[in-house]
Amino acid sequence: MQLAMEAIRSKTAPSIRKVAELFDIPPSTLQDRLAGQESSEGIRRHNQRFNVEEENSIAKAALQLHAWGWPLSLQVLHSLAIWFADQKGGSLAS
Repeated sequence: MQLAMEAIRSKTAPSIRKVAELFDIPPSTLQDRLAGQESSEGIRRHNQRFNVEEENSIAKAALQLHAWGWPLSLQVLHSLAIWFADQKGGSLAS
């Protein structure tokens, strides 16, 4: 995607459609990115409550509880996630 956008911005490419075809990218997607629209992956990333390290901390806590003989139900896991969010100043209420 970056190379396709650079080719268009540097004006070395004849058209968006040709570049999209060359890089096997839908022309509408290429046009959207050139207009500054974020990818759906980027949008999803903004909606996440925890980063990877925080998710790993929750998983580690759940695995430790399981190792101690206290397996978690989904309700308890949700409560644990809420607790983690509260500790970092966020909210998962719902």
